Amino acid sequence: MKSLSALITTGLLGMAIAGTASAGSILTVATGFTVSGTFSNSSVLSGTLEINLASPGTIVSAGTDLYISSLPGETFTSPTSGSDVVDGNGDNIWANVGLTDGEGDTLNLDLFLGTATSLIGYTGGALCDSTDNCTSSYVSSYTFNQVEGQLPGELVGSQNVTKPLTVGNLSPAPEPASFVLLAVPAVWAIARKRRMKRAA
Repeated sequence: MKSLSALITTGLLGMAIAGTASAGSILTVATGFTVSGTFSNSSVLSGTLEINLASPGTIVSAGTDLYISSLPGETFTSPTSGSDVVDGNGDNIWANVGLTDGEGDTLNLDLFLGTATSLIGYTGGALCDSTDNCTSSYVSSYTFNQVEGQLPGELVGSQNVTKPLTVGNLSPAPEPASFVLLAVPAVWAIARKRRMKRAA
């Protein structure tokens, strides 16, 4: 009879092989990235962005939690796909990923790619910001409609205000390891059942 450790190893190896066999389908599934950053007015950017890392490499969607702290209750959705451009430093940028919220505010993200020319195999990295890490032509920012204060009885005016990102980053969202947590107890239970049958 195989030892328990051998059975567990065999079970996990089988799962790994099955995962490898279906790798083609896995690669076409959107991968989640955690978005974080701070704007010049100290507003905080947070949430998730889904990116298809397989060819041709596209922005798929925004999570339901992508928001800016100064705009409470509004989440940014429906991102545009963006495109690869080269900045003044010779670095590649995935530029003009535009999103909007329900109030007409807009969020523009420029992703620093370095030497890569697409989002295929993207592993995360810096967002272009006001420190000119992508040259001043590409700065992530958000634009909102600001109501100007007026004296009582006067018409209230408004204007669009843009705030640049001062620092920002995309990092791979943690993948759940639930399949491993479930697999080990399952293999152990099977081994225990076999031992009980042999002992009966």
